[in-house]
Amino acid sequence: MQTLSIHRSSLNQALETGSPYINLLLFKLTLINNADNSNPMDLTELVKLCSDRQKVKRSKKTNPNSLPTQATHISDPTLSFVLPSTRKMAHHFGVDKSTITAYIRSGKVFKESWILTTA
Repeated sequence: MQTLSIHRSSLNQALETGSPYINLLLFKLTLINNADNSNPMDLTELVKLCSDRQKVKRSKKTNPNSLPTQATHISDPTLSFVLPSTRKMAHHFGVDKSTITAYIRSGKVFKESWILTTA
């Protein structure tokens, strides 16, 4: 049997704060309205994706300003996109770079529709 190997304290923190686990998975105790579930990942893909992301997170401490930044639309994932830096993401949304960095670090929903992460 495959598992994601998420420590209970990490899961609790993600649930309590609403921040994405490893900047990838958003855990909620309630349904996310208008979420598109038409193309779910299978368990093998999800486990590999999480494992790879966990390895990267453990292997280096990186500055989010220098990493590609992903904007994931919470109700329509087909609108999601990646830009090469937080500066370019900030320019795209017409906000300051520090605003994008703050949303990446907090995991909060940006402009009521976007989850921002480092790709």
